[in-house]
Amino acid sequence: MIKWLKNKINKYMYDIDALAQTRDFIMGKDYQWVNTPDNTKMSTITKVVDVFSRGGLMAVKLADGSSISLEELNTKLMAIMDGQEALTRAECMSIRGPVIDPNITNAEALPKVSQPVQAEVQATLKSAGIFEMFATEESLLNLNLRVNLPSLNLLKMMYKNSQNKSEFLTELANHINNQITADHIKDALLKKLDSK
Repeated sequence: MIKWLKNKINKYMYDIDALAQTRDFIMGKDYQWVNTPDNTKMSTITKVVDVFSRGGLMAVKLADGSSISLEELNTKLMAIMDGQEALTRAECMSIRGPVIDPNITNAEALPKVSQPVQAEVQATLKSAGIFEMFATEESLLNLNLRVNLPSLNLLKMMYKNSQNKSEFLTELANHINNQITADHIKDALLKKLDSK
């Protein structure tokens, strides 16, 4: 009985610590709705006003009156970092993609894309400039890039508690990728190529 009680107290203390860490990290931060079927919220900016526990899971209250789980915050909204501009409505709509009415059959729901548009997109992705002329081989390239991330402990906690770990990793990868610009990569490459 005492062991069971100690385990419950330890789990409760862990939950309080995780909640406090999460609250410290996201409280008062601006977020933008980028993945919601509600067109009235799409691309609007809101602020986290409270972080609380709901049914054993963390949830947040937003300035727009919404209360959502932490997982929904990470999938439906995007954090706006210092110095980062908010996305336009069109950019948010492209992230979300089309909202499909469940009453429509699958064949009707598929978007109709013309072939020339696909060819244009593929041509743009393939173009690598002068480096296409040379024979290439797979190389391990380590670049030191600085990005803004939550604490490693918070990331581990969020990963362990995520229902869809693959989706969490995709979101984290997209978050990191959105912070890296061509200038960041050029600076890191310059240090590699200009070193003696």
